[in-house]
Amino acid sequence: MDIEKLDNTIAQLLQRDIRFRINNHIFREGKLILFKHNYFVYDFIICQNMNKKTKKLEIPIPFNNYKKDNIIYFDYNFKTLAGNNINLYNIILETFKKCKSKFCNKLLEIEVVNEI
Repeated sequence: MDIEKLDNTIAQLLQRDIRFRINNHIFREGKLILFKHNYFVYDFIICQNMNKKTKKLEIPIPFNNYKKDNIIYFDYNFKTLAGNNINLYNIILETFKKCKSKFCNKLLEIEVVNEI
C-alpha cells in the first residue's frame, strides 16, 4: 500500500464534513480539521458538528484502501491481508477469533457529507 497516495486522498477531505461508518453504523461524524499518520495508526482531529468540540480519532492504517464516488474505504478484512493464501487466512482467522477491535475483519467507510 502506498501511504503517500492515501495521505493525498485523505488531504482532499480536510475542512469537509465527513462520516465514519462500519456495517452501516455511524460512529463518528464532523468536520476533518487535521490528520497525520503515526507508526500504525492515523490520527484524525474532528470538529463535531453538534457541540463544536474537537475529538481525536485513532484509526489503524488499513491493509488496503480504495475510493469510489465520495467514499474512501479502509479495508481491514483478513482475506485482503492474506491475499490468495488460504492457509494464511485460516491462521489469521484462528489467531484473531476473539479480536475486540471494531475494525477487525471489517470495512470502514469514510464518506463526504453534503457534497457540493
